[in-house]
Amino acid sequence: MMVRLTFVGDIALDKPLLKAAKARGNGKYDFSGVFHTRDVFSESDLVIGNMETCFGGGRRFNRKPYHYNSPDSFCRAVRNAGIDLVSTANNHCLDEGINGLARTNRLLEECGIQHTGTYSEETADRFLVKEIGGLKIAFYSLTYSVNKGMESLACDDLYRNVNLIGFNGKPTSWLKRYYRYVIKSGIKEISRKMKKQSTIFARQDSFHEEKINKTWMKDIENQILRAKAQSDFLVVLLHIGGQFVPEPGDYSKYMMDKLCSLGADIVVGNHPHTIQRIENRKGKIVAYSLGGYCMSVSGEYLVHDCLPEYSLALHVDIDEHTKALSSSVDVLKGTEDRSHYLTVKRADEIPQEILARIS
Repeated sequence: MMVRLTFVGDIALDKPLLKAAKARGNGKYDFSGVFHTRDVFSESDLVIGNMETCFGGGRRFNRKPYHYNSPDSFCRAVRNAGIDLVSTANNHCLDEGINGLARTNRLLEECGIQHTGTYSEETADRFLVKEIGGLKIAFYSLTYSVNKGMESLACDDLYRNVNLIGFNGKPTSWLKRYYRYVIKSGIKEISRKMKKQSTIFARQDSFHEEKINKTWMKDIENQILRAKAQSDFLVVLLHIGGQFVPEPGDYSKYMMDKLCSLGADIVVGNHPHTIQRIENRKGKIVAYSLGGYCMSVSGEYLVHDCLPEYSLALHVDIDEHTKALSSSVDVLKGTEDRSHYLTVKRADEIPQEILARIS
């Protein structure tokens, strides 16, 4: 007997699709035509994605640049697409604050989507164990950061709510934070505009020692030991990496090596918003980035040279008897109509560049 896990990439609701869905639903946000991938999941026992948005409630959605708050109907559409479980540990999980984080988790549960990575209250086990067939599989989700520089406010408090990897835990003054995240970043953007350079560009994935919080890493190691003790296989969902770069950088490589050495059997990365390579490491499956499962092609922040409209559905088959792992992929593509309504389905044709990355 085989158990099949299928992983997809980032699930986001960008402004173009948000506006188009509102027009399509006469003000009620209709996402029923977005996902056409149930055939891809037909042989899967569990489908897992990265929920890169919040469901904070209210009527104002995505009201700031790079700030995600989605209508509840999007959550229901994701469930109807066949997604069973999502990682919620990512840089957008606190876009609507702690209350938004808690409401997101409640809505996911109401919609029948299990989740791991963020918590509204302190818990001993920060992972999820599921029994599928005759196997117990643990899912553990980690993110490199949260947005808005919140990591510098109260790091240990944030760690209670989010499975974070990094930052040195040294609080900084509000003045330094304001300079770093508002003034300095604003000056860089104005400078690039004056030089007629794009303000959107690939983000590098370099390694710095301060990106690893030693206290948190010690707990991560402990959580992995606990998860391994309660399961047959450990899956780590890792939110990390340089955005819009086809090749993983030193930070991603360091974390993949670290997690595999600690006992992870499958590590699936997300956040770069483009497809990166998949490796079989002596029976362990490592996928650096599956790309964006749901991302508007006309989104203002995309770097199109890396073909972000393509993503992967990664199938990992587990032999219940031998415990051997094998993998295969389906290539997916997002396309838009004139209104910018997004449709996601299996790609009809696959560019040579994408084939080279996954070969």
